[in-house]
Amino acid sequence: MITALQRVTTLTAGSVVVLALVGCNDAGHQAAPDRDTAVASVEHYLDLPVETLEDVDTVDVPFPGLLAVQTEPDRVWLGAPDGLAWLDLDDAEAHIVDRVPGAYLTFVGDDTLYRAGFQAQSIAKYDVSGTPTEVARGKVHWPLGLAANRHVLWVTNHRRSLLLRLDPDSLKTTRKLKIGEADAEGVVGASDLVWVGDRLWMLSIGDPTVYELDGRSGARLREVTLGAEDAGGLTPTTAGLWTWVGDRYGDARGYQSLALVNPDVGRVTSRVRLRDPSTMDEDQRGMIAAPI
Repeated sequence: MITALQRVTTLTAGSVVVLALVGCNDAGHQAAPDRDTAVASVEHYLDLPVETLEDVDTVDVPFPGLLAVQTEPDRVWLGAPDGLAWLDLDDAEAHIVDRVPGAYLTFVGDDTLYRAGFQAQSIAKYDVSGTPTEVARGKVHWPLGLAANRHVLWVTNHRRSLLLRLDPDSLKTTRKLKIGEADAEGVVGASDLVWVGDRLWMLSIGDPTVYELDGRSGARLREVTLGAEDAGGLTPTTAGLWTWVGDRYGDARGYQSLALVNPDVGRVTSRVRLRDPSTMDEDQRGMIAAPI
């Protein structure tokens, strides 16, 4: 039975399936079609219209990790604890840049890539205008979210729920701000960062709350309480900022959903109900993550 949205990117230990239809087999486990395999037509999922893709391209990758797109040149990048690589989707080749840990990626223009290594507790800057080259590396504790422009680099310290402002060239920390709350164990706090114009939006998972911040100073401007026990990811679209909310290990209050935050009015304006975790296997509950 097909149980997932179309036009998503799925990454496994052996391959990346781009613009693939992701489904579940009879046992409820995630499955993906092979290269050039036609898929069944599905018109709706969770009462949302979806588009069915007729075939799928597969590219072998050297290690599992997270993906990011560089528009010029047209490359898909792979950041992972095992290294950094970029994928050429025309010739289905993966090009390894290094074997240094770092999964979280963000770009500035066509020439700069920033990369955060959560386990390695480091931040790196790469020149990607030609042959990818690391040009700077700094020390940052528990980095997760990244947002940058030519003037400033923002990084979240996930475990302390701190927002850090870094010099974009030297990668030295110039300001620390306590924003949001870590969870009861003190291990999950400030998370994703996204730009909306010149304003910075940050998700704090421990609250969970979405904060609107001044993009230069980091000063708090507004906060949007998500009304849930748990949250994951912050994804900007033309409709607003989407995040997953609920409780991945139980849903007694029935709010397992995708929430849409309207940055113009500063509140949650829509929710899309999702599958109740009580109907999932334990490994599926642990895989709940951000919308893409």
